[in-house]
Amino acid sequence: MFAEEAERLRARLGAVALSIDHNGSTSVPGLAAKPVIDMQISVAEMQPMDLYREPLRRLGYVHVPDADDCFCPFFHRPESWPHTHHIHVVQAGGAEEHRTLAFRDHLRRHAEVARRYEALKRELVAVERRDREAREDYARAKTDFVEQTIAAADAGQLVVTLGDPRKPEAMGLVAALSAELRRRYGGGDGDFTDFHPDEFLARRSGFLVGRRDGRAIACGAFCGLEGDVCEIKRMYVADGERRRGHARRVLAAVERLARGHGYTAARLQTGDDQSEAMGLYENAGYRRIARFGAYVDNQRGVCFEKALV
Repeated sequence: MFAEEAERLRARLGAVALSIDHNGSTSVPGLAAKPVIDMQISVAEMQPMDLYREPLRRLGYVHVPDADDCFCPFFHRPESWPHTHHIHVVQAGGAEEHRTLAFRDHLRRHAEVARRYEALKRELVAVERRDREAREDYARAKTDFVEQTIAAADAGQLVVTLGDPRKPEAMGLVAALSAELRRRYGGGDGDFTDFHPDEFLARRSGFLVGRRDGRAIACGAFCGLEGDVCEIKRMYVADGERRRGHARRVLAAVERLARGHGYTAARLQTGDDQSEAMGLYENAGYRRIARFGAYVDNQRGVCFEKALV
């Protein structure tokens, strides 16, 4: 049932939907569930909502206005109960997208956790007709279970999500990158510090942060360069966290979002003393090109390009 509905959604939404994922209890084999298909649609930009609200309306989905509309608007069909399909729309690369899939995937991998979740859900049936306090206790227990499960799923893993380049964790990663570039190439304190957070807050741009066990250890970003070509910038993995595949995951996440924003190619620049970076990009399908833009006169710069379509 999910596969059939996902095809209908892809046909109607087109490139607006970067991914359509099955989530909720029906997405976990063997887990008791109500006959409702839950889905998560990831989009490059949450606004304007009509980019996805109108196509969903034409498929019979009804939007339920809520305070969560800014990060997770909800739709259902048919209009009246009982519903057969639920949809939450989320930002690709965002924390909400990650949380939903991390919870689902952990239940799929760990049958004993799925059984505990099923038992907890069955308690809801017992408290639905009881007093308000009992229902609130259940809601808190369910929330705690979900949070603990997501924490277990993320333990030891690199979690790459969109971040705010103005926040201290992002600024700290950029400062560490600048310091490393000064050590490699020389220069004073004012070199390699030309960082403008607003560049990555503009439309069709993004700054991603990789965290492991809650600690920010990697970053990568993209912004418009010319037409449908973007530039990938600020690729960095903290010293001591390298050679674990983190850079590949950050690069893949950056490319996915850039592709979702309609970019057809990506360019980037690195330095001739960064053989590990050059190897990363070449292995990811980038080809060397002539120095471009601000890097034309940088004799130690090495530039790359990759088609994203």
